[in-house]
Amino acid sequence: MLKFDENHAKTLKTRCIYSGALLNDEHEQKLIEIKKLLIKKALKKYNEINPCGTYCFQIYDKKLLFWFNIEGFTTKIISKNLSPQYYQSN
Repeated sequence: MLKFDENHAKTLKTRCIYSGALLNDEHEQKLIEIKKLLIKKALKKYNEINPCGTYCFQIYDKKLLFWFNIEGFTTKIISKNLSPQYYQSN
C-alpha cells in the first residue's frame, strides 16, 4: 500500500465538484499550502494515511475536502473552508 505525506500535496490534483472541471495551475499553486496542512492534520490524528484515489482533494460547497484511507481501508474526510480566491473562476 502506498503511504504518503505532505510532499504529495504538489502532485495530487484537485477536482471541483460544483463544475466537474479541474482547477488551473494557478489555483492549484494557491491550494498547495492548504493541502499540506490537511495532510499534516490527518497524519497527526491517524499516524498513517493512504491515497483514496486519483483525486484525493475536492472542492465542494466552498470547502477543500481531503479524502484518504486509514488502516483497514476505512475512508476518512477532513476539510477546510476556503476564501473566494480559491474557488471562484476568473
